[in-house]
Amino acid sequence: RRALEGGKPAELPGIAAALAPFFAGTPVTGLQRQFAILCDEGARIAAFWNTDWRTTAIAFDRQRGERAIAASAAMLLSGDPVRAKRLLLADQSLAAGDLMRRRESLMGGLAAVLTFDDPADMQYVDVLVGEPRMAGGSLVGGDGEPAGLASTVHIGGPDWMADLSLQLAAPTAEVVVSCLASGEQALMLRLAESRIVVRHQGAERSASTQVAGARRLRITSRAGELRIVLDGRDIARFDRSAIAPQSVLRIEIAGSAWKLDEMQVVGGR
Repeated sequence: RRALEGGKPAELPGIAAALAPFFAGTPVTGLQRQFAILCDEGARIAAFWNTDWRTTAIAFDRQRGERAIAASAAMLLSGDPVRAKRLLLADQSLAAGDLMRRRESLMGGLAAVLTFDDPADMQYVDVLVGEPRMAGGSLVGGDGEPAGLASTVHIGGPDWMADLSLQLAAPTAEVVVSCLASGEQALMLRLAESRIVVRHQGAERSASTQVAGARRLRITSRAGELRIVLDGRDIARFDRSAIAPQSVLRIEIAGSAWKLDEMQVVGGR
């Protein structure tokens, strides 16, 4: 962001390359991969706008073709995903060929690491039900207030990840995490009544577990192998998962006060 604000977009690929060794072999290598894609595309601003590109930023929404991709990458790096996605979807020239592939690399590979200590984090969360609020570095919901949340970062395809750090106040809590593809439930996890149940592709897995307290849920897909982990314990594996790209991650909570301390979503490609 500082490179963009300083009028030095050509430096972006070098910044991404310098960070790569620190992400290698970690659970968030997808973040580095997507950051590098954004930097490569955003650096093209230097070629398209020979003058100070910042003076033309207000006109980004009117760009088309390769200029639209470069402008959208700059918006994403600057923390404006809603505007970037609107631009990418508005341009019909990006709906075929190499430009479509590059558009999907930007849209499908978005990532969000939310710790709810910055109001900008809420750009990546759609509140579907209830009125949760940010407090003390968490997204908080009161007792008796059902909540429904959705990540604005799409998931799906062979490689993606979702990680939730959630505190539930009462054993009566019920949490449903689902992946919706074209409005249909492609994956469902339900934590309630001392059990976690996973349903996917006509199969069901279940295990006993505590409900109240701090719970950490991780869903990862690597080369199509889907893995569900709760509090460090494997709950389910599916060797050949087929959750479609551009699917939506949804979280529903009822029956208890709750805190969402952290949410990480690395979108599919």
